[in-house]
Amino acid sequence: MAMAAMAATDCRAGELAPGTTEISDRVKTLLAAASRGRSWTTPRGVQRWPLMVGGEQRGTLWEDVDPRSLAAGDSWESGSGLRVELVHAGRVVGMMWLYGDR
Repeated sequence: MAMAAMAATDCRAGELAPGTTEISDRVKTLLAAASRGRSWTTPRGVQRWPLMVGGEQRGTLWEDVDPRSLAAGDSWESGSGLRVELVHAGRVVGMMWLYGDR
């Protein structure tokens, strides 16, 4: 029975997964209001930039890119919300966190 339910939600190549458009629209809206926070360097010497929306960190950028130039990539559910890859020029350059309550 679980396989039948899973097969009903599978998407074929070139088709959007269920909910993809809504996620992309939500990310686009947040990115329009987002800014890069002050960068920091990890203990391994890698530079990171917080992605700030309304004074709250809503993601992390792994490259120094303008948030308005980003698009939503793949997404998945986590224990505290949705995680969305941020894509620039075909490369994943960060991650955004979406929460149902905000």
